[in-house]
Amino acid sequence: IRWMERYPNSICSITHGFPYRSFLIDDKIVLPDRIWAPFENPNLSIEVCFPVRIGDLFDFPYKETIPTLHEMVTRVGADHLLFGTDMPFQNRHCTYQQSRDYLEKYCSFLSQDDLSLIMGGTAARILKLQ
Repeated sequence: IRWMERYPNSICSITHGFPYRSFLIDDKIVLPDRIWAPFENPNLSIEVCFPVRIGDLFDFPYKETIPTLHEMVTRVGADHLLFGTDMPFQNRHCTYQQSRDYLEKYCSFLSQDDLSLIMGGTAARILKLQ
């Protein structure tokens, strides 16, 4: 937050998402409310790449991560979420296709617009490719 306050016009991204292992309780990711405070800055985005971060703990289709993704969409917005694979390292836990499928086929709460943003629209906006 302090860095973003010092450079308020900078575009920022949290790569690899949150340190999910620190927030595991049994098979649930329980994120504290204070973790969302930095997203009051509209220039902050976060990468969505559960397979590479915790794919060794949960099997495809990563149903344990779906509530967390839903919370991310609700609190941050799909327009601030970036699809990521950390390719080729995600291949330790899933295929590239599975890294897409868990979002595109198993997260039924995501609208087509949400998916379009997560799967490239947010990156295009940040990179000014639109």
